[in-house]
Amino acid sequence: MSAAETNGRMRTSGANKNGRSGRLTLLAWIVLATPSCFLLGERVDEPDHVVRGPLPTRIQHPLGLTYLSFRPRRAQVLEAGRQAFAATTTYSSIFEVSADATSRVAFDGEFGRTAACWRRGLGNAWDLEVELPFLYTTSGFLDAFVEEFHAVFGFGGGGREFFPRDQFDMSIVTDGQTIYSATEDHFGLGDVPVVLTHQLREETPEDAAVAVRVGVELPTGSESDGFGNGELDFGVGLVSERSRGRTSYFGGLDLYVNGASSDFDAAGIDANNLLMAQGGLEYRWSDRLSLLLQVVFQTFGYVNEIDLEEIDARIVDLGVGVAADAPGDSQWVLSFHEDAIAAAGADFSVLFSWSWGL
Repeated sequence: MSAAETNGRMRTSGANKNGRSGRLTLLAWIVLATPSCFLLGERVDEPDHVVRGPLPTRIQHPLGLTYLSFRPRRAQVLEAGRQAFAATTTYSSIFEVSADATSRVAFDGEFGRTAACWRRGLGNAWDLEVELPFLYTTSGFLDAFVEEFHAVFGFGGGGREFFPRDQFDMSIVTDGQTIYSATEDHFGLGDVPVVLTHQLREETPEDAAVAVRVGVELPTGSESDGFGNGELDFGVGLVSERSRGRTSYFGGLDLYVNGASSDFDAAGIDANNLLMAQGGLEYRWSDRLSLLLQVVFQTFGYVNEIDLEEIDARIVDLGVGVAADAPGDSQWVLSFHEDAIAAAGADFSVLFSWSWGL
């Protein structure tokens, strides 16, 4: 295949992304509906007031996973001395490939992030959270499923059909220099986030609960494997929470100051600082189960110097899921996610989380 043909097919992929957004929204609802038929049970008119949201997700992008990103959370902090634990795993499929005269961006493959989280109340309306993440990359197995789904419903392939199935290529090359690459079939430690949260106001009948948080991400992930950027990243944000009857609403706004990896520095590429907004909705279906809807909006791309949307576009992570009580003061969450803009983020993600004490 000639370079011109390859670039043309890459551009076709970009042209079809808006159609893929709607298809993956439908896919998420179809996949979600199957377990829901067995899990929802009978709706209760006046369920117990137990807040199970928001969805504990973060935007899934291979490069984005090397930067700090706060998970959506409640504005309520833990009491002094109280501890909580959570284990969350997210598995994603992505196909974002394009090139121009000077650069090539390829994110074609599947990847997972599994994290153990510990939270402790410090007193005076503060709590501390530390997350230990592990990343995994693979060529995966979902391409055939996605293509068959498109065929059944008469949709185009979104560009996947121009490339062999279940391949792995995650790299950014500009002016002949590789500034990012991830190793295939590799498992390793990612960068470690440490977050302090302070509750500014408790919820009242008139006002929403509000909390502020600050965080740093420690550079423990491998740069050479694409699991870290080798720099400290910093973030500050606000979260809010309000309940009305069987419904709860969640919001958040976060600003991140990201460090550039050594390969970025060598190529004269800056890592963008990022602004993210979050919004979530919980509907308590019964005494033990809630339905969750969530949107996380990343307002900037990861770099400005490379004019390809696969790395320089906004991301809107749309998630739908269920959360349910489990024995021993624990809960589990199952959700499905996509990039609603379908320009840079993962095409499809599934998240499962178990928590205790939150």
